[in-house]
Amino acid sequence: MAEKEDDPFFSDEEEEEEVIDPNTLGGDLYTAIEKNQTEVAVEFLQMGVPVDYLPEPSDENNNKASAWSMLHWAAYYGNIEVTENLLASGAGDIYKGEKMSEKIKRQAGRGGDGVSSIFVDTPLHKAASKGHLRCVWLLLQAGYSVDDTDLVGNTPLHLAAAGGHRDVVQCLCDHAADAGKRNNFKNTPINLCTDPAVRGLLKVAAGKGSLSEEAREEIMQKHLDQLADLEESITSVDMDSPSSVDIDSLVEMIERGASLGVSEEALTMGNAFVTELRLVRKLEAQVADLKANSPVVTQTLFCKYVNALKDTIGEVEALIKSQTGSDPEGGPSAPQGDDPLSAAVSLATELCQTAHSEYWLCVATNGVKNITRAGEEHVKMMGRLSESITTASMNEADEGLLVEARKVLGRLTAELEVGRAKEGFPDVKLPVDTEEMSAKEIKEYWLEEDPEKPVNTGHIEETRDWPKPPEDTGEYIWVPSVSYNNFSAAFSRLTAALEAAKSSEGNEELIEEGSKIALERGADMELLEGKNQEDKKTAITAAEKLAKKLGKKGKKKK
Repeated sequence: MAEKEDDPFFSDEEEEEEVIDPNTLGGDLYTAIEKNQTEVAVEFLQMGVPVDYLPEPSDENNNKASAWSMLHWAAYYGNIEVTENLLASGAGDIYKGEKMSEKIKRQAGRGGDGVSSIFVDTPLHKAASKGHLRCVWLLLQAGYSVDDTDLVGNTPLHLAAAGGHRDVVQCLCDHAADAGKRNNFKNTPINLCTDPAVRGLLKVAAGKGSLSEEAREEIMQKHLDQLADLEESITSVDMDSPSSVDIDSLVEMIERGASLGVSEEALTMGNAFVTELRLVRKLEAQVADLKANSPVVTQTLFCKYVNALKDTIGEVEALIKSQTGSDPEGGPSAPQGDDPLSAAVSLATELCQTAHSEYWLCVATNGVKNITRAGEEHVKMMGRLSESITTASMNEADEGLLVEARKVLGRLTAELEVGRAKEGFPDVKLPVDTEEMSAKEIKEYWLEEDPEKPVNTGHIEETRDWPKPPEDTGEYIWVPSVSYNNFSAAFSRLTAALEAAKSSEGNEELIEEGSKIALERGADMELLEGKNQEDKKTAITAAEKLAKKLGKKGKKKK
């Protein structure tokens, strides 16, 4: 203390690091084991906390719990790790030790009747009653007797038989447990047993004599080997061939492994396999159902098969995310289809996409197929149908649905085009009877009144050889008038639209209207074609004259 006072760097506000005495933590260790908190208990045991702690009586009757040792609780829960650590720390010897004798005397001096149950109701009774085979083995190896009785005269074999714990019964019988011993109520283990298989074991055991220590060791080793084989079988499931795995058999092995004390790691792995296999089978079954009922064309079927499959895909993606820590839709750990689960998800997702596109293709088709005459008011609906066809085609949808949808869209598109083409003819000047017109009047008729309107007269394209024709072809390049080109394009558009409408069985009334207009405009087209040819002939004649004239001038200069 004087050193602290003399130390100028020591502050009264500072506290020394508290050193915990392990001997004071017995109650904490007991509580951790009582609550089956494995990690906490093991940590305390590794710190060297004594294992001989017993709690004070919790009430005047000194209830049962206060008489349970740490080893009782570990055996009751079947906690192999804690049981092993307790036995390694000497918990199996405390009843013979001097400390426990003194503690019992102190407890007994306070009138604690329940203390005697420490001796008669052993940890082996707890493990046997719950069917914890591994703990039973550990306690037998630690020297616990198969013939100890509890307060009502039950041996561990009585309790194991009453619980129907076949493996524990077999183990106790192999260690020469007395199958004919009667409890305080005159019942033998066979009297308490309801499982026929266990009764058979007990009857066989009743007719046998006791085994030698060597024989017991041999049987124990055999059990340990079987346990190791069982654990290997659970953890070595061939997940690359899930169809070859019998899920029910795997579940049975896991349940048996849990009762025999297979490691938690192996059980966790086995249960993960079962979960994955069941999801794969569920996916496979739902995929088969969807295929059998495809194409899905009603909302009822869509909800029943497609939505159900989507929900299962969501379950699988959640499982994959929990296993990999990443979103299945992306990321470095996302499934790439290399394992059966990912492959099943990929197949199911593709099928859902196909079914989804087929359903909405039907919805879009049904929404427009009863339209008798397509118009501008139907353009948006037709656009949705077109998009649905594109998506369905990409997803390899049912060909029959695609054929029907394309047929409906083709008819509507043709009808819409006929309607547009009817109204799409430009205003142009048509040739008129010029017999009573003067040359000036004719010229003025074809003059452009509005410079923004299409030119009504064609012309020859002037090349570098002008006024001669291009040297490579020897023919003038004729450019029809803009008005002629526009009218010709409109006429061709209407003609093509009518052909498409007829071939797609479009609206007959519309086709008749369009055909009438095409007939009228066809006559106009003939007039414009005649004028175009006349203009071409006139322009070529003028160009040839000019070329000839320029040729003569060239000769004179020479």
